[in-house]
Amino acid sequence: MNLKSVGIFFFFLAILCNINVYSQVKIIFDTDFDSDIDDVGALYMLHTLTDQGKVELLATILSSTHFWSPFALDAVNTFWGRPDIPIGAPFIDGVNRGSVYAETIAKTFPNDLGQKKKLEDATVLYRRILASQADSSVTIVTVGHLTNIAKLLESEPDESSPLSGKELVRKKVRWWVAMLGLGMDWNMKWDRDASKKAINGFPVAVVQTVDGQEVKTGRATQKLPDTNPIKTVYRLWEKHYGEIDRSSWDQIATLFAVVGESEYFTLERGALLFTDEVGAVWNSNVKGQDFRLYNKIPNEELADIIEELMIQDPKE
Repeated sequence: MNLKSVGIFFFFLAILCNINVYSQVKIIFDTDFDSDIDDVGALYMLHTLTDQGKVELLATILSSTHFWSPFALDAVNTFWGRPDIPIGAPFIDGVNRGSVYAETIAKTFPNDLGQKKKLEDATVLYRRILASQADSSVTIVTVGHLTNIAKLLESEPDESSPLSGKELVRKKVRWWVAMLGLGMDWNMKWDRDASKKAINGFPVAVVQTVDGQEVKTGRATQKLPDTNPIKTVYRLWEKHYGEIDRSSWDQIATLFAVVGESEYFTLERGALLFTDEVGAVWNSNVKGQDFRLYNKIPNEELADIIEELMIQDPKE
């Protein structure tokens, strides 16, 4: 191969690399990471999809004030070879529903959140990450309470950006994929004031996900080695609640955030509102800016796809 051919080869290689990076979905993952285990399954999926070159995981942010959740979250990121992913949390206002796994994961698996890393305020971290990204490039995936989203929208200009929170979101966020359910379902009822502010005030499209009850995953995690945190998470859940296969609400939201409308999912256009009396209300409307997600394939087939993403080994 002559020098000209070598130059051409590396030129096209650079183009391919840039295309791959550009095509990655940039995600901020907002999770309570305490009261249920589908959050853990969803984070595992994101790490697998990051290994596959499909995701750039910008930050992992907690909506819970449970003491052990940040350490457990850091333990999972560390297990996947990404110990430096920023972690944020609400320092004062937030929801703590308790956890059957967070303390055990934090104490059993390596993490250095309390030694080398600083836990950041959720709003400060949101603003810093968003300000550093290209316009309309970030997907926010929320699988917990809406505390952080409400505070982000209400935030004022700071050293990261001269924009208000709502202006910053409007400029930088492509859309918000939120595991919300309907009415006063789980992720909305514990911080209702935040739910109202976040849902009614979000300035770009919201993708509301509601399905997952009958999409059961988790059993395959027990075939993994004991050195894998997710095996411990699902074993502790089974010990406490008597079930190893758990509903996959959060995983569905996460998978859609990466693959979009596809053979798996379809979207309906409309408007999402939150009322004090009812909670989340969906109104179908072709002129609305929001979307509601529906599954297109059988529950068992979707469960197999999700679970396969949950049990991969970290890339060497």
